[in-house]
Amino acid sequence: MLSIKLLQMMKVNYYFLNTNNTMKKMVLYSVIVFFSILLMSFISISNSAITGKWIFSNSKRQIIIYEDKNVFFGKIIEVSGEDKDEKKGHILLKDFIYDNQKNLFKGQMIAPSGMKANGELRLINNNEIELVVKKMLFSKTIILKKISK
Repeated sequence: MLSIKLLQMMKVNYYFLNTNNTMKKMVLYSVIVFFSILLMSFISISNSAITGKWIFSNSKRQIIIYEDKNVFFGKIIEVSGEDKDEKKGHILLKDFIYDNQKNLFKGQMIAPSGMKANGELRLINNNEIELVVKKMLFSKTIILKKISK
């Protein structure tokens, strides 16, 4: 209220000063909707940045990360040959969901042997993601590099 009085005192003719409350609310709601859509499009862009084919920096293993109803999964498409239990088609990353506050994806990693651990994916840039796997007191960080088509 103080700012409106200040504007009136300065004899500034703003649109809001000459409209009724209903019109002010409509304009305010329109602005809120616009910025909400804009924000959601940015989140969508960051989510789609992790989809695609990736290769582990420490092995020949390749995965494809795909989205299903805003939940992300990673499936092995090329085996490294280092693990006897490893096979194509194994879901390595399961139920990864974007966490807005931490700016990363959280989910579960399931090793080819069947061991389950918590996982976090963080986009480093458009060509690299960081996978942090945590099990009790232990953690391991792996960098994945995007495979260009």
